[in-house]
Amino acid sequence: MHALLPVLLESVSMEAFGPDRPVLTQIRKQNWIATQLRLARLGAVLQTSGVPADRIMVFKGAALVGTGYPPGARTMADVDIAIRPEHYRPTIDALLANGWTLRETTYGDDWVRALTAVDDEGFEIDIHRWVLYPRYTRRTERGVWERAEVAEFGPGSALVPSRADSIVIAILHGLTPTDAGAVRWPVDVTMLARRADDHVWSDVADIAVELGVGPLVAAGLSLLTTEFGADVPDGMIDRLEAAPLDRLLEFEWWLRRHGISRGSRARWYVDGCRAVGTRPTPWGYAASRWRKLRAGDGPVSTLRLRAERAWAYWRHRRDHRERW
Repeated sequence: MHALLPVLLESVSMEAFGPDRPVLTQIRKQNWIATQLRLARLGAVLQTSGVPADRIMVFKGAALVGTGYPPGARTMADVDIAIRPEHYRPTIDALLANGWTLRETTYGDDWVRALTAVDDEGFEIDIHRWVLYPRYTRRTERGVWERAEVAEFGPGSALVPSRADSIVIAILHGLTPTDAGAVRWPVDVTMLARRADDHVWSDVADIAVELGVGPLVAAGLSLLTTEFGADVPDGMIDRLEAAPLDRLLEFEWWLRRHGISRGSRARWYVDGCRAVGTRPTPWGYAASRWRKLRAGDGPVSTLRLRAERAWAYWRHRRDHRERW
């Protein structure tokens, strides 16, 4: 509800809310202020990082705030950026030297997809090595970088994905039933499509095939057409459904649809190692998991967390069966 409230207030006349109008107006102002503070902090990070604008990309919520939504209509809890390999670790080192801390304990593993940095005021920034790879695709995302354009974020600047790429990113990130993004992504896609040209859907199809995620994007677009009346061209969904999908991705997404898993860490390890030029091995993966276990609160805490997660999965499956 909170994720969708600001865009609802932007779309409906405030007069329609009667006596609740002052409270809702204040909520919209608070969201706008919080968003501007995060964007200003992002701009400062971009400026002090020293990374050239064409080697760093802002995506997801922070990119959509200015390219897909009216001011103050899009909520964002944190900021997501992707940094090219040669600047990835120097950027994190610079943040650590300036008082930031890392939430994860896997800083030394070059294959890890992303790390979360937090400053002393609680501002979070997710620093990714890749935008989609390897969690959502097993193919190169070079095209996503080539199609991106530079945008200004206060005193700093960075790339943002094209609208067609942003639509694909929104669908893939949103197709996870247990995440809050599952509520907001249809609105993200709709708002992006409204501001794009007439060729956006064909571009979306080409990008989905390029990334090897055609059937996944087809599932999202099918939901948009049947449940939300999106005007997707005839035949495009059929084309995407017929596109090939990696067998491991297909199995992982089957599990996600049933609320069982968020993806295979073992596969992420294999793909991540290959991407950074190291050899994946069973003992290398085991050593990485052991380091994470030792850096945490111990095996008892880990087992308790696993049990809680298993219980949450079971509860989600039970609720899903009862509702649908």
